[in-house]
Amino acid sequence: MTALVLLMLIASWAIVVGVLQIWGAIQLRKQIEGEWWLALNGLLSVAFGVLVMAQPDAGALSVVWMIGWFAILAGCMYVGLAFRLKKFKAAA
Repeated sequence: MTALVLLMLIASWAIVVGVLQIWGAIQLRKQIEGEWWLALNGLLSVAFGVLVMAQPDAGALSVVWMIGWFAILAGCMYVGLAFRLKKFKAAA
C-alpha cells in the first residue's frame, strides 16, 4: 500500500510540474526564444505522470526504469534550454 501511495505521489508531482512548465513556457514566449524546450519538458513530465498513473501495478524494477529514463530525458532538455537561455543576461 505504501508503494502505491508513493507511486501516485510521484505521478501527481510529475503532472503538476509538467503543467506548470507548459504554463511557464506560454508566459515566456514573448520574452525569450527557445521556450519550446520548456514546453517539451512539461509535456514529457505530464506524459510520465500519466503513464505511471495508468500502470500502477507495474513491477518496481519497471518503475525505476521509467523514472531513470524520465530523469535522463528531462536532464537533456534542461541542458538544451540552458544553452538557449545562455545568451540572456539577468537584469541586476
